[in-house]
Amino acid sequence: MIGIAIDFTERGMMEDQLRQAQKMEAVGQLAGSVAHDYNNILASMLMHLELLADDSSLPPRVRSSVRELQDEAQRAVSLTRQLLMFSRRQIIQVKPVDLNEMLSNQSKMLKRVLGERISMELRTEARRLWIEADSGMIEQVVMSLCVNSRDAMMPAGGPLTIGRDWWSLAPTPPVQIKCARREVRLPVR
Repeated sequence: MIGIAIDFTERGMMEDQLRQAQKMEAVGQLAGSVAHDYNNILASMLMHLELLADDSSLPPRVRSSVRELQDEAQRAVSLTRQLLMFSRRQIIQVKPVDLNEMLSNQSKMLKRVLGERISMELRTEARRLWIEADSGMIEQVVMSLCVNSRDAMMPAGGPLTIGRDWWSLAPTPPVQIKCARREVRLPVR
């Protein structure tokens, strides 16, 4: 009598990993499809909001509301770009971004997301702080840091501070670097 034993454990694990990868691919394709349609809707909204913003017959309060809507629609465009990046249909768009302005614009949305129990303080300077980055990615990181801080450390509420400061990457021996770089650190406490 001869017997053969085959262990299918590893094969089963590989099949599970393949199924999971296929699910993620499907989610990515769905996200890309939805994001593409959503982007078209946003383009139409932004065009109409631009027309409204240019209408001088509107009262100042209404024009101010239209500008708020434009800002929110631009944030939606940024979220759509993140979905497209997730679906691998769009590359990261690195460009000069004023970090102080970006954080100030994002702070209104962050306050709504964090809720009333969290008192958010934004520490920025009046001067511009230019960085080279994809603004959508930075906004996503800041949002994740704030929400994770709220969920992990402040279930009962409390203060949350978003700041920024300069720090230098100095060359360290024995590596020879021609110049040190100044970097921006964005602490969330």
